[in-house]
Amino acid sequence: MEPMVWNQIKHLYDVEKLSIRQIAQKLRRARKTVARVIHNERVMRSYPDSMLRPYDRLIDQWYQEYPFLKASQVYERLKSYGFKGSYNTVSVWTRRYRQKRRQSYHELTFLPGEEAQIDWIEERLSWGAAYGFAMILAYSR
Repeated sequence: MEPMVWNQIKHLYDVEKLSIRQIAQKLRRARKTVARVIHNERVMRSYPDSMLRPYDRLIDQWYQEYPFLKASQVYERLKSYGFKGSYNTVSVWTRRYRQKRRQSYHELTFLPGEEAQIDWIEERLSWGAAYGFAMILAYSR
C-alpha cells in the first residue's frame, strides 16, 4: 500500500476519530485493510516464488535474440526443457518482455487557421427547405 494512503488512514483514525467503517467508506478501501493499517499488521499478501524463476535467464536470453516472441512460443520451448507449469503462467511472466504494438494511426496537429472542414446541410421540412453551412476549424475543433 502506498505510504500516502497509509498516513491518511492513520490521520483519519487518530486525529479525526473516524471509525474503521467510516474510513473505509471515505477512502473506498476494504474495512479489513483499514483495520490492518490501524493495528500495524501486514497489509500485502506475500506471493509464492514463481515456478518460472529457474528459467528466467533462459527466457531473457530468448527475448534478447528474438524480441517478438509470442508467449505460446516461449511456452513450447519451455516444455522441451521440462517445464510443468501452465501457459497462463508463462503468458503473465513474459508480458514485460513482449513488445508493445504501435498505434495504427498518428494524431494530426494543425496550426491555428491552417485547416478547416466544411459541410453543407440541407434539411427538408414541412414548411420548406432549410440550408446550412458548417465549418469546423481543425485546430480548435
